[in-house]
Amino acid sequence: MILLFIIFLFGISGWMFERKMNPELFRLGKRGLWDGVWGSAVTLTTVGYGDKAPVAKLGKATALILMFGGLLFISGLTASIASSLTLNQLTNNPDGFNEFKDRALGAIDKSGTENYLLKHFFKNIKTYSNVSLGLEELDKGEIEAFLYDDQF
Repeated sequence: MILLFIIFLFGISGWMFERKMNPELFRLGKRGLWDGVWGSAVTLTTVGYGDKAPVAKLGKATALILMFGGLLFISGLTASIASSLTLNQLTNNPDGFNEFKDRALGAIDKSGTENYLLKHFFKNIKTYSNVSLGLEELDKGEIEAFLYDDQF
């Protein structure tokens, strides 16, 4: 709905600025309004057919705002959808992070990782004095995962 609002707002604004200076492309009346909305949609979607181009200064300014604002809006919308889908995938995935709460895990003794695991109710944590020992235990199958964070 927001996208349609933007298309109509900038389409009508562009038409109002262009109809007198560019009447062959932005006609008068309802058809002219449609020309403005069409030009706005083509500009916003970056299709750029080239059939509608502003010539008035305010028409060009309106189109410029639409181009850059639309780019930011569409990329933000895409990022939001991708983030939501990723979060849903992680939350609904039976092999997700929480599945490891009952499994044997390894971490460095007194590390941020060990604190995190204890704080979030992970039950079977084995601690090691260094990474090599933890990885050896992982290789032997004594633990199912080894978690390590390197703090700077």
